[in-house]
Amino acid sequence: MWKPIGAKHPALWNIDKKDGDEKAFCCINSNARDFARLGKLYMHNGNWNGLQIIDSSYAKEATSVVDLLDENGNKNINYGYQFWMTNYKDMHIYYARGLLGQYVICIPEKDMIIVRLGRNFGAILEDMHHDDFYAFIDAALEMYP
Repeated sequence: MWKPIGAKHPALWNIDKKDGDEKAFCCINSNARDFARLGKLYMHNGNWNGLQIIDSSYAKEATSVVDLLDENGNKNINYGYQFWMTNYKDMHIYYARGLLGQYVICIPEKDMIIVRLGRNFGAILEDMHHDDFYAFIDAALEMYP
């Protein structure tokens, strides 16, 4: 997938132990532009400039709320397949987030991708998103309404 989307740098993926397996749930390392390419791939339902790289039905499911229960038995309201989602300012927004405050935020209604590489998250809110996530969206929408 990395080469067909035109990634310019190799991605490094953490493994569970020496000579072990890649951690499928986390820990891929790259740069902002290549992460933005990944966001673009999902915003176009797995299609990259006419080449279908990811099945479109999977891309749509991944960026939609999946039928899961949380640890307390409550219905999932904001998580897909490795993507978090929210409805903010009347827009469906989905995003990948890293362990240390990294974000790839996709706003299809604006054809906008926001990438943030970081070391810290903001405070976690009741909706399970972080306050800095909303601040990054607000700042981008102010620059590019």
